[in-house]
Amino acid sequence: MSVERFPWLNDVISAHKNIVFPSSSIIEGESGLAKKQLTKYFVQKLLCNQDSAPCGECNSCHYFLAGTHPDYCFLTHDSCSSILNTYSKAKKDALTSKKIEGVRALNEFIALTNSVSKKRIGVVFDAHMMNINSQNALLKTLEELPENKHIFIVSNQRKYFLPTIYSRSSLISIKNPDPVDLDQWISDQGYIDFSSLNFAPDSTPLQIEYL
Repeated sequence: MSVERFPWLNDVISAHKNIVFPSSSIIEGESGLAKKQLTKYFVQKLLCNQDSAPCGECNSCHYFLAGTHPDYCFLTHDSCSSILNTYSKAKKDALTSKKIEGVRALNEFIALTNSVSKKRIGVVFDAHMMNINSQNALLKTLEELPENKHIFIVSNQRKYFLPTIYSRSSLISIKNPDPVDLDQWISDQGYIDFSSLNFAPDSTPLQIEYL
């Protein structure tokens, strides 16, 4: 999973190069900071069967890059990975990060035995859309996660969750690039005659790219 295009993530990636990931991690920061790409990089790294993770060559990496890894699931604000439909009787449109049914399906998936990887991972993208009931449902799973199970909680809002979720999770806070670094990134994307001054104040890199 390539993250080289997002240089503001380099420090975070370096800091987590050799650490043992906790069972629960919160990745938070404004929209447009490539948190989803960073999360997928960490997920592939954890699922990889080689020491040089993520290798991109092992069976586990092949499954992940094809979007069919049996030990990985995710929720977004409007959808979920297809594998979650197998573990829930809820309607498909309820299996999202906005609904408690989605969180319950993720909890059921995490509780199962691993298949092709030594680890099993669930990701809640758009987790800032979780209501209090969904957060409490997730909290019950966080309290009992074994070492080989991991959950990533990805949020566009900082300090959004219950204090008990933060107390059981490692926090990865993604900062906005400073103006000099942002201008360099804009130039690297081919916007030759543009700088951060051409966009709304506090615009993040991917917000600028998709304008």
